[in-house]
Amino acid sequence: MSIHKKLLLTSLCTVLISSSAIAKPYSDAFNTIYDNLRVRGLINFQYISEENDDLGTQNENREDSLATQARIMLNYKFTDTVDGYLDVRGYRIKGDSGAEDDTGNIIFNQDFFEIRQYWLRQKNLFGYLPLSLQIGRHRITEPRTIWWNKDLDAARLIFDKTLTKGFVGVGENLVAYRTNGSDFEEDDKSRFRFFGEVSHQYKYNHFLDARFMYEHDHSDNERVGQLLDAEDHDLEDANLLWLGTRQWGKFKDVTSIMPALHYRLDVMGVYGSEERRTTTSGPSVSLRRVTSVEDFDVFGWGLDAGFEADFNIPLSPVFKIGYAYGSGDSDTTDKDDGAFRQTGIHGNSSRRRGDIKAIRNYGEIFRPELSNLHILSTGLKLPAMDASALHMNYYSYWLDEKNAPLRSAGITGALTGQDTHIGQALDFTFNSELLSEYNVKSDYVKKTYLKLIAGTFKSGDAYAPAGDDETAFRFLAELEFRF
Repeated sequence: MSIHKKLLLTSLCTVLISSSAIAKPYSDAFNTIYDNLRVRGLINFQYISEENDDLGTQNENREDSLATQARIMLNYKFTDTVDGYLDVRGYRIKGDSGAEDDTGNIIFNQDFFEIRQYWLRQKNLFGYLPLSLQIGRHRITEPRTIWWNKDLDAARLIFDKTLTKGFVGVGENLVAYRTNGSDFEEDDKSRFRFFGEVSHQYKYNHFLDARFMYEHDHSDNERVGQLLDAEDHDLEDANLLWLGTRQWGKFKDVTSIMPALHYRLDVMGVYGSEERRTTTSGPSVSLRRVTSVEDFDVFGWGLDAGFEADFNIPLSPVFKIGYAYGSGDSDTTDKDDGAFRQTGIHGNSSRRRGDIKAIRNYGEIFRPELSNLHILSTGLKLPAMDASALHMNYYSYWLDEKNAPLRSAGITGALTGQDTHIGQALDFTFNSELLSEYNVKSDYVKKTYLKLIAGTFKSGDAYAPAGDDETAFRFLAELEFRF
């Protein structure tokens, strides 16, 4: 671990310990160690089947995966103002289509044990009730997850009052936390992040948020001629600043049949510089040789907007419409990159109002990073019975710049650069909390979640001629028991 990391962790721990020393003594309720310990667990079974995600360019064989996850979460209350948390899980994944976790990440054919989170939190910091300090590996998240939804080694100073809340923090993944080390690849290392957000309710049911993140990639700079691991190498180092704002809330009693209209608007920008490397085949299949190193200036922007209207009519439907945009690079031959990119710790999967499980913001099959894209979406949510809901969501995708690439997507077909229409998708999602739905009482199982997703993607002219007018399919079934 580098000197600056050690100094950072030492300083933060000193603050936490000092604050704990002035905390109140243990209360009389803390009779034994077990009184202060909360234990939760879950077992998750997931099946995923995919077909033709390469749009027929290689093969059209169906890929299947079966995954089992066991997870245990421990929360311990040391004092009235200091608590800690430990979250560990084990995964067993068999098959080629991988598994999805609660951050929106897809994990491929692996078996591993992982420490997801471990942290300490000092509440009532320095005797000020709204202020707290959290140190360790923990989840950085926000409701839409287009900014962040990842576990990160970090320290955050958190402020929470009635009308205003937020945090400021620093973080950097320090070591691997999986037994196979696959969560700590070269492009994840040495990325220092300084980030924060604030949300203010300026009027009842209306909020204004602001977010920022600065990322400094201080990894080693590879030189021309250097040999890299073909399976694990870092081709981009960046110093980038993201700034953004979100306006969101709801209007009540819009009409006699529309009791609520919910809205949101995110506007985001990224600015900075990036060093990129290109490689060619090395002396063996396990190595690649660096052939060039170039510097680029980055300036891109994006937005994410949507409306959801509740209707007081039979079936109580919720109608949704959304539009998302990430700028593309209009001239890929110069040293200025106008493409927007997300923070790298984003999730792009979120729970909608009242939902019990997350749904992907931009489609279950294509699931792109918001870059060089226009995405139009419409949807319908139908509450089914008491603790279930059916979602039907439609998406249409266009490139912003037809000659510029996508940064990442679930469809692997090659773009031709001749057209902008990527395609369209239709997803059906069913979420249910089975115990509540059927009024089943259990002394051991607290919640039982069922999630079913069936999605289809139809490719457009941007993939012509080889991948045009192809159809990809995806099915997910998930059963989760929480204890």
